[in-house]
Amino acid sequence: MRISRTISGLLLGLAALVPSAAFAQQPPVVMTAPTPTGPTGAVIIHSPLSGEVITQNLQLPNPPREHRGRVMDGGSITLDLPVGSWRVGVEYDSGGSDYREVHVDPSFRAEVTLQTYTTARLGPHFSFMAYGTLFDAIDLDNSWGGGGLLKAGVNFGSAGSVDIQLGGAGAIRVVGDSDPFGEGSLYADAVWNTSSHIYRPYVGARIGAYVNVFADPVPAITLEGSLLHFSLGSRRNFEVDFGQDLTLMFDTVNDGGVYGFFGLNLGLGATFY
Repeated sequence: MRISRTISGLLLGLAALVPSAAFAQQPPVVMTAPTPTGPTGAVIIHSPLSGEVITQNLQLPNPPREHRGRVMDGGSITLDLPVGSWRVGVEYDSGGSDYREVHVDPSFRAEVTLQTYTTARLGPHFSFMAYGTLFDAIDLDNSWGGGGLLKAGVNFGSAGSVDIQLGGAGAIRVVGDSDPFGEGSLYADAVWNTSSHIYRPYVGARIGAYVNVFADPVPAITLEGSLLHFSLGSRRNFEVDFGQDLTLMFDTVNDGGVYGFFGLNLGLGATFY
């Protein structure tokens, strides 16, 4: 009898030290939106992918993120929201998100069709990149110089693995004590889209003219590319690039020589989807 009581006491003591299975398996607390009070309106959200539905009441200071349930692939959900301005969207299970701002009114139903970054980028969209440049003037005693490069044009997003970018570029380059060179050119780049659409290396060319402040413009061609070009953000529309280019300038005005510039370009930009 004493032995059985001792064993029972030990088991009770161990049970007090070890959390119960029910406690260990409790689901995490999920923040749910409060029940609407006052006049409301309907908002229908169409989502291409499954994910968590999030809303924010833009009439509140520092509006909290409110969980409104889930939506499945290609599905829709109807929300009953208080009248006013709202930000509604879906955090996709596969990564990324899309949000839209809507005005909720009891007299009509607002409909929102969300996109993924893969669908948003299809077709032509304006894009730009601004670079700081460090370059080596190959035929000027390997003198190093610096400058800037600005590219602006159109990104033609495709459903395949390659996008085409077309546009115009302007650059200025300064080598030592020499007069600065200015570049005006047209460019064409082929951009490879990896499965994540984050890593996007490219190759291309710029064709145009270089001009010195005291000389006539001369033709130039630039081969450019990058193995370190990244598109960031939930819609992959912010860009970071560490690219390289090789410019050949043909001096048809003076000595008929060919001058080369090898450049390293660090740039930031965006594509407006």
